Amino acid sequence: MAIFLSRWLTSPMRGISQGLKAIAAGHLETRISAKLKTSNRELQDLGRDFDFAAERLQTLAEGRTRLFHDISHEIRSPLARLRAAVGLIEVSPARGASLAGRMEGDISRLDHLVNEILTLARLERGEILGGLQTFDLLDLVENIIADANFEGRARNVTVAYSGVKTLNLMGNPELLHRACENIIRNALSHSPEGGLVQVTGQQIGEAVVLEVADEGPGVPEENLKNIFAPFVRVDKEMRSAGIGLGLAIASGALISHGGTIVARNRHPSGLVIKICIPLQT
Repeated sequence: MAIFLSRWLTSPMRGISQGLKAIAAGHLETRISAKLKTSNRELQDLGRDFDFAAERLQTLAEGRTRLFHDISHEIRSPLARLRAAVGLIEVSPARGASLAGRMEGDISRLDHLVNEILTLARLERGEILGGLQTFDLLDLVENIIADANFEGRARNVTVAYSGVKTLNLMGNPELLHRACENIIRNALSHSPEGGLVQVTGQQIGEAVVLEVADEGPGVPEENLKNIFAPFVRVDKEMRSAGIGLGLAIASGALISHGGTIVARNRHPSGLVIKICIPLQT
């Protein structure tokens, strides 16, 4: 009876140990909470925490795998065009002037891609990427909205702002500009033709709250918690699908300011992204 009781008491720990060994062996799909036959609340909580950690590791690992594929694709195309342009110039040097603009565009695209990856890496290390100053966030948002409205003319998509007239806070203007721009551009690209992107700003307590709502297809509920992870793309077939860094950079920028970012679906369709930034970082 003592041996039986000992095995019964240690069975959950053996299950957790086996799960850890499976994770270490690369089996990131391993889950243990449903297999832990115990009434001990602490062990049940430990099992759920294990499953959560394993799920996050699996998501990040799959994201890295997609990264290698997407980065290789993003880099291969402009490099192929540059190689072809160089070949044409070698055959006919007179065509160099006409190809210079196209080559410059491909070089800029590669430079932007590398810069985004480096920015994300620095944000993941917790760097604020620059000095802090007091400024009006609404000035940045209005400029972004003006550019978005210009780009949205082709599909008759409108971006409109409503809310308070000033959103003063302390932070890094460049980093928060990039975060807001990525969020608004994401809403613009997922909006249907003739759609409306509504940006709302307000101050609640000691924080600035900004909401960006679109009329697109939204995101499956099970994927809402993953859209801010690096290299995650919910719908690979959408015309706006990039390499999945925009919202990840926005999330990193806000976290570096002590802020938060969440997403929820709206009725009947669309997605709302809400960011909260403390007035004092």
